Amino acid sequence: MDYTRVTVHGSTHRGDLVVPSAEPLVTVLPRLLEMLSETSPGGAGVALTTSEGIQLDTERSLAEQQVRDGQLLLVVPADQTPPPPQVSDLVGAVTDRRSSSRGRWTLDTARRCVVLLEAPLAGLACWQAGSALPAATVTVAVVLVLLAIAACRAWRTWPATAVVSAAVGAAATVGAGAVAGSELSAAHPVLVPVASGLACAWLVVALAPGLAGGQRPMLATGAVGTVGCAALPALLAMGMGVTGAGAVIATAAAFGLGLVPAAALSLSGLTELEDAATAGRPPSRGTTQEAIDGSFRAMTGLTLALAVLAAGGLCLLAGSHPTQWGWGLACALGIVVVCRARFFPFAAQVVALGGVLAALVTVLLAATPLPGPLRGLVIAAVAAALALVLVKPVPEHTAARVRTWANLVELIAVIATVPLLLGHFGVFSDLLEVFSR
Repeated sequence: MDYTRVTVHGSTHRGDLVVPSAEPLVTVLPRLLEMLSETSPGGAGVALTTSEGIQLDTERSLAEQQVRDGQLLLVVPADQTPPPPQVSDLVGAVTDRRSSSRGRWTLDTARRCVVLLEAPLAGLACWQAGSALPAATVTVAVVLVLLAIAACRAWRTWPATAVVSAAVGAAATVGAGAVAGSELSAAHPVLVPVASGLACAWLVVALAPGLAGGQRPMLATGAVGTVGCAALPALLAMGMGVTGAGAVIATAAAFGLGLVPAAALSLSGLTELEDAATAGRPPSRGTTQEAIDGSFRAMTGLTLALAVLAAGGLCLLAGSHPTQWGWGLACALGIVVVCRARFFPFAAQVVALGGVLAALVTVLLAATPLPGPLRGLVIAAVAAALALVLVKPVPEHTAARVRTWANLVELIAVIATVPLLLGHFGVFSDLLEVFSR
């Protein structure tokens, strides 16, 4: 039997009571009045109302009337019940409701849209002008980057963010065009320019809001993105194949996700504040809240950067027809990423890691020699499983059991990653060849 805990106010007493959720109120009302020392025997002439003035029907249960745990109920004489709440001013109600709606178009929404559009517009402008005026395009990109650094150094407002966005788009286009005619780019005409452009974009993030703006979370995010994207051309220049480079980048990104929470605490300064509080120097509330918000931003930024690297590495690994070792490595890394998503509390972080899994599944379905109908069945099964989770929420004890199993599965996948990576690079076959002589 389910119970509902409510707080009941009588004329002289107040009590926190546990009432059966499915039984009509008329069966429990006499006992309730007796416990509160009310003087209406049998509940005659007494009504139960909510704090909003809504009178409860004693012939119905609390569950039927959607009374929640912890809700306040009032015991009042039946002839003194307050009138139910009414809305007399519909125009005012519409205005209040519109103001509190999350989907409302506001100035902040317009600013976000402008910031998001600045990067592709600046990149497109540099791409169109680059063929005819290459020197001028590079000069404009450099000027935009310097303006972004100066703007972030001077103030942290929406204009500075818009300049940074434009500088990111221009730097990405110029960086991609700078390596377009190289010998390495001729061998990999898509991968090398894209990776170089992304590395330049991440570098702007590290320099402008990170270094010039004094935001350590952005500095770390930009540094991780720059190093990860620049690693692809570097590995290809060292003679490593596309699948090998993808395996290295994806493995490093998946393992780096485990370091994100600790790195976020350190970058935001929460670790220093905790040490100071332990030493008897408690920080102010404002300083603590700012550090906590900084840790959240660091977690989100690092997760997004590592998710991009993991998705790109897994797509290169699984999309280049690897060996059985490569298939196993891609699946193991996908499991590691999915299992580690449970440690990230914010929607942007979970969506980013879910995007890694979606990219991996898409590449696996495209690369495996399955007929179209079978692929459709696999996609339909995934959609049905997701819908089932939404329709029927998982009970808490089942969720706890799933988390326990996820810990074990993640441990197995992490341990399996090392031999799978060595096997992908042919270490085991080389060892067998050496010892077979």
